[in-house]
Amino acid sequence: MRRGAFFLIIAVAASAHAQTPPPKLWTQFATTAPHAAVASTACALTANAVLDGRPMPIALDAFDDATELCASPQAASLAVHGRVKMTSAQPSVVIVELDVPPGSSERATGDLRVVLQNMSADLARRTTPAAPAFTPAPQPAFGGEGSECRRDRDCAGMPCVEHVCTTAFHETKVPNTPLIAGGFAGFGAGYFVQLIVAVAIAGASGDPGTSRAWPFVPIFGLEAFSGSYKEAPNCDCDSGRAFAMIGSVLVSLIEVAGVVVGVAGLSIPRTKLMRGKVSVEFLPTGLAGTF
Repeated sequence: MRRGAFFLIIAVAASAHAQTPPPKLWTQFATTAPHAAVASTACALTANAVLDGRPMPIALDAFDDATELCASPQAASLAVHGRVKMTSAQPSVVIVELDVPPGSSERATGDLRVVLQNMSADLARRTTPAAPAFTPAPQPAFGGEGSECRRDRDCAGMPCVEHVCTTAFHETKVPNTPLIAGGFAGFGAGYFVQLIVAVAIAGASGDPGTSRAWPFVPIFGLEAFSGSYKEAPNCDCDSGRAFAMIGSVLVSLIEVAGVVVGVAGLSIPRTKLMRGKVSVEFLPTGLAGTF
């Protein structure tokens, strides 16, 4: 008696396991199309999924409340079964669900989820009424090329439209070339004048009483020489030394200003608007885009 009860429990458990419904993936979209139009589009949709290396067709059936509107012509065997569900309580909501084949890996389930999302987006596009014609907005002054380009192509025997927008812009940081070039050009001009004076001093006769290398040192070399050279005997050279110091300071100020501007250009980049390209393509199996 106990053995019979044991086998009965096993049979009931096995029966319950065999009747467990397969796990489902689902998504939804909104449309204003009639349910009959959505159903005919869904049942005529030909889609495939590659799960764990096995190509499997998608077989969709369409239901309005509990009434079956149509069935997919795909072969029932080796197909991923799914349903398109609509209801009069929420006429604008369309639910798309797919059964996960038994024994599918996590990767296969993820691939099937992507297929479901693409199918749902494709059904939403096919059942959405075409938008009225419109005139593209005027091109901004810095836009350059046309604001929109429309190109019709043939995608696997079905029409599709590719929209390419060439007026997308983004800000980017670039070197502040004008500041860098202007700053170091000013420094170079000041040092060029200093070199002329330094060469003249190096070739002069007599003993200046200090190093003739001072005038070749940028920024403060002329001041060091003007303040340390030896005056000639019996010469009232105060005014000459004052003029030499004033000239040395002016040349040094030009060099210092050039260095400050050049360093500011190196450390403070400027903002520039760069043109981007956005391409969105509507395919029979979903959306593809590059940004």
